[in-house]
Amino acid sequence: MRHGPTVPMLCLVATLVVMAGAARGQETEISWAGAAREGVTAGRESSDASPRVSPAENLTEDATAPLRISGLYQETLRWSATDVYLIAGQAEISQAGQTFSGARMAVFVTRTNEGYDTAVYAEDLTIKDRNGQRATGAVAFRLESTAVPVVEVRESTEAETADQPLLRRALARLFPGSLDEPRMASLQSPSDVFSAPVPAVQPSSDSGSRRVQIRPRSNDPLRVESSTNPDTVPAERVTVITGGVNVLVDGLDSQVEGLNMAPGLIDLSADRVVIWTQAGESDALEAGTTVVQPADARFQVYLEGNIVIRQNQNVIRATHGFFDAAGSRAMLLNAELRAFVPATGSDFRVRGERMRQLGRDRFHIQNAWATTSPYGKPGYRLQASDIFVEPGPNAVVGVDPLTNRTEVGGSPWVTSLNNRFVVGEIPLLYLPKVSGPAEDPGIPLRGITVANDRIFGAQLNTAWDLNRLLGLPKQPGLRLDLLGDIKTDRGAGAGIEGRYSGQDSAGPYQGGGRIYYQYDGGRDNLGLDRRGLQPDDS
Repeated sequence: MRHGPTVPMLCLVATLVVMAGAARGQETEISWAGAAREGVTAGRESSDASPRVSPAENLTEDATAPLRISGLYQETLRWSATDVYLIAGQAEISQAGQTFSGARMAVFVTRTNEGYDTAVYAEDLTIKDRNGQRATGAVAFRLESTAVPVVEVRESTEAETADQPLLRRALARLFPGSLDEPRMASLQSPSDVFSAPVPAVQPSSDSGSRRVQIRPRSNDPLRVESSTNPDTVPAERVTVITGGVNVLVDGLDSQVEGLNMAPGLIDLSADRVVIWTQAGESDALEAGTTVVQPADARFQVYLEGNIVIRQNQNVIRATHGFFDAAGSRAMLLNAELRAFVPATGSDFRVRGERMRQLGRDRFHIQNAWATTSPYGKPGYRLQASDIFVEPGPNAVVGVDPLTNRTEVGGSPWVTSLNNRFVVGEIPLLYLPKVSGPAEDPGIPLRGITVANDRIFGAQLNTAWDLNRLLGLPKQPGLRLDLLGDIKTDRGAGAGIEGRYSGQDSAGPYQGGGRIYYQYDGGRDNLGLDRRGLQPDDS
């Protein structure tokens, strides 16, 4: 179904603020209360300030060998004389035959008199050296090099806040007891940190990342239970969150006719959620944290109770649901989709017992009905056994008043099988297949009215799309309707009504006409004393 779509998550605890220099493209610089007492401030270094070296274990084997740092995504900060790299996804450090790889790393690079000191805090670390390979948990260590470390990370952006769980854990292990609560050297209004990260270089088409945020849906605190299941390969982490949860997934790449657009954002809300991730990718998955993952990393969510899913101008409500972020797939029960139709400026609604998201913008709904009626119980609907919704062709839908540029959009394209057109609870028409845009799904019946009065009696008036009935192509600016009516006190009536509109060098023009025949077998009612005249046979 066309959904502008549908379905991964960001988190923010913004107690610290980005320096004004970051807005001008400079590095984010932070100062710490402990460092300030030693005469060191962010943004400049005292000439007599000594380099800060971690007391962690030194694992250097050959300091003259080049040291390389790589990964998928990183956030950078500046702490006094130290460059800080927070790396997520395929993080790896190699030097002199040693390779350290893990899910996440916090790397502190400091210039010393002998060269460079690199302090590392890594989680779910795997170490490869001449003695073989061994896996460990969270480890803090140091490496020394005479040359500056080479950083080869696919996507890089400046950190918008220093208050990050990975950074806090790293500082506690690498510099224990030497730092107080972080604070910014100067304050300014924070930018919206719930925005897609801006890479320093344009990522390749096969790269990407997502950011996930967990937060309560109300003021009540969340209850989080997390455990690791070692029986799966690879091991998975299962996180159960209750108490009304809001999960934000940012970084879903959108593609329009082969062009990479801005990453998409999906907002998931439910009473209870269960989240499956690969072990080591979700240790910080709790309220008030941000998790950065590669775009192809496992992230699956089961939702239950008062489910609301929002993406762009589309909203889905359901009772139960499952969402797979990596595959952009979902399964929802008792679901209703509201998709915005640019051509009409209104919503197109589809409700069904079972709704499957087959791709980013493609849906299959079973035992469903569709309508453009805004009411909870629609007065008219198209009821079908199966409804498929997918993106329709793009068209010019208006002009942006700010940029004066034309806006291009497309309506959802709907294909339904075994259809009944229902008005109220009365089925009026059966069609085996209907396919077309949401605002014109291909039903030849344009409109129907029911009325009753003393002159015509009970009336049923219908208007049919003549082009669709005859299989003729639709002409721009021309509308042809076949009219078919019946009046109990008069008789049957039929006709053709046409309207045209357009614009030429003289300006806009429009017009129309009607040819109509009414069989009249009743009495004329002309008012006053002429209420029962018999028609003249001549």
